[in-house]
Amino acid sequence: MDLLRHLQGRPQDDILAETPSGPMTVGAFLTEAARWSRAFRRAGEPRAVLFAECRTRFAAAMLGAWAAGVRTILPTDMTAYTQEKLKGAGTLFVFNAGAGFEPTAEDAPEEGDVLRLALPMEAELAELFTSGSTGEPTRIVKRLDRVLDAIDQLDRDFPEPFPSDALVWSTVSHQHIYGYLWALLWPLARGMRITDERLMFPETIEAALASSPNAILITSPAHLKRLPEMLDWSKARGNLLGLVSSGGPLPVDGLQLSHRIFGKTPFEILGSTELDGIAWRQRKVLDAAEGEDPVDPVDPVSARWRPMPDTEIRADEDGVLAVRSPRLDPAQWFRGDDRIRFDADGRFELLGRVDRIAKIEEKRVSLTALEAEAVASGLLETAKAFQLPDDAKTLALVGVPTDAGRRMLETEGKLALVRALKAKLNARFEKVVQPRRWRFEPVMPADARGKCTIEGMSALFDERRFEPVAWTTGHNRLEMVFEIGRENIHFKGHFPEFAILPGVAQLHLAVVTAQRYLGVPAAVRSVTKLKFTAMVLPGARVRLALAFNPEARTLDFTITDDRNADVTYSSGKLAVGDDGADQ
Repeated sequence: MDLLRHLQGRPQDDILAETPSGPMTVGAFLTEAARWSRAFRRAGEPRAVLFAECRTRFAAAMLGAWAAGVRTILPTDMTAYTQEKLKGAGTLFVFNAGAGFEPTAEDAPEEGDVLRLALPMEAELAELFTSGSTGEPTRIVKRLDRVLDAIDQLDRDFPEPFPSDALVWSTVSHQHIYGYLWALLWPLARGMRITDERLMFPETIEAALASSPNAILITSPAHLKRLPEMLDWSKARGNLLGLVSSGGPLPVDGLQLSHRIFGKTPFEILGSTELDGIAWRQRKVLDAAEGEDPVDPVDPVSARWRPMPDTEIRADEDGVLAVRSPRLDPAQWFRGDDRIRFDADGRFELLGRVDRIAKIEEKRVSLTALEAEAVASGLLETAKAFQLPDDAKTLALVGVPTDAGRRMLETEGKLALVRALKAKLNARFEKVVQPRRWRFEPVMPADARGKCTIEGMSALFDERRFEPVAWTTGHNRLEMVFEIGRENIHFKGHFPEFAILPGVAQLHLAVVTAQRYLGVPAAVRSVTKLKFTAMVLPGARVRLALAFNPEARTLDFTITDDRNADVTYSSGKLAVGDDGADQ
């Protein structure tokens, strides 16, 4: 599909997007794309990095760049490290309004500019990145015609097309391939309306769907499995026409939760940046018999994956998924990272990721097998092993404890839990290849796509981070206990003769914990009611209590002594978010 030709052929007064300043028409959007195109031609640079939260701004800049023959680079984050790696001659950076490259007054479109816009369909103008789940993210460059042809396949298996006045909401970023295709390109190609706002919290999801007849939600397992049933979802349930999920298989409990809240299960997409869309499924939740849950709560036939239209899938000799489609190189087969098994009807099931091998002290070890053995202990729900990026000789493991593991962690301490896990691993693995660094968490670290990455896990071992030893989670609330070790880096130099934990370290603990576990926006606009009423000494065991108000965008925190609740170390209220915008 030539997306630009499609938009040029639509009635120009059709509503294309709902924005904070009001509806945006197709004509207004194309005029903005023409303005960007003139700006890129004037600049004369061959590449543009696009990283803007506003979906209409991003889309207009993207189409304008393509029409000017400029390659668009879509990083998944814009940290200082990423910016440094992307800097180079001939590269422009497009950020939120008022930052980076911008059109000027001289780029105002002239009469006829909108209709003269055209896309070089066979040019390699889209550059995306893999998730980095096995190391450094890899650039993937795609031809424009193959990117746009991909959207023609997205919804061909839906029972019926969605109406043109459907409003597409999203919890996922358009900087990633899934959100890029489903929350941006797909609705533009189908004539549906897009939204500028990314929904970050359950309250905003509920409010958006409740106020939007004919709503569609593009989301991920990370959001679906944490929706609170205490909210009133009745209006949202009545308005929601379609639910799409990707970023990994949705756990069964998340599937059942989705069914209870929305009255429907999601259209799940299996895919990757390298392979595009591979397959889909829509699982059916079985009714309980006589008030009891069925042995298998999901219809097993619906749990199998179906290949996407015009997509060939096979299992190679070693059982690993391979894909061939016209959206890739139609003459080649491309291998994935999952083992699969086919049914007689051509559907397939996933059997797990391909075995990952690490080399420690000249000995090879299967990380997949090591993780499985750790989980088999009954002390961990899930585990991820990896080599630390700055020390490839050291294996680290991040685990989410089971109830039994949590009890051991809380009552006997981290060392006891590590020893119990090592006792299990000793039966199968030499000590030299076992993890030397351990971290236990309430949930696995995940990025905006719900992906667990090397970068996210490595951050847990930063010496500036405090390690939790107990926790209680709730909707927008959290209590977490930390042991403040005597060797903690924050004590160094503060003060040499009498070490105490600095107030800024306590504030940092509250902020990063809220971001990590409650999804609180990264930016802190102000801090009020800040009090430091007692000194945190080396060896203290502190309890951090957090309460987040997503509507007011405020975070209240209190740090007390876990052994003596009468001792309060600090407290305060933070206003979070960048001028009220989600990050």
